[in-house]
Amino acid sequence: MSHELDRTRAVWRQVAAAVATRIADGDYPVGGRMPSAVDLSAEFDVATSTAQKVMSHLQARGFIRAEMGLGSYVTARPAQSDLAALSDPPTRVPDHEHPTARRVLTTIRSRPLP
Repeated sequence: MSHELDRTRAVWRQVAAAVATRIADGDYPVGGRMPSAVDLSAEFDVATSTAQKVMSHLQARGFIRAEMGLGSYVTARPAQSDLAALSDPPTRVPDHEHPTARRVLTTIRSRPLP
């Protein structure tokens, strides 16, 4: 079963949000085994590396744990705030609009060329 993903947004975040929602809804129960990265990549029609990034992100957040040679298991259900953070990541400030970048660019532009 393939899912419609918005290819203009970070695909891994969309997949992570979908998987985290499944964990929160109990589709993947605490203590239960997660699908492999290969299975997730086939289901969501994404690269295996994207699915691995999703699994790593969920593990870093404490939602799953990986056991070498055995697979990944659900350890905790995400809170609503965690789901919201995955669905709506903070807006990135373009580099040229960042306050530090503006200072650097202003300094560079004001120096005479050698």
